Amino acid sequence: KNYPLSNAVMIMMLSAKLQVEEDSEMAIDLVMKIFMEANKSKSRTGVDDVQRLEEKALRD
Repeated sequence: KNYPLSNAVMIMMLSAKLQVEEDSEMAIDLVMKIFMEANKSKSRTGVDDVQRLEEKALRD
């Protein structure tokens, strides 16, 4: 037999699906921001190290 879903059940199912998709998109955005911040820190550290080495070379 065919048991059609009521409108309320369909709305609940769609709402849950949309929430999962939204949460997934937010998680992807968060991971991307964390990754970008981590790379910023690495590049800053590299620049700082080079500057320190140059300063040390000039002093010596």
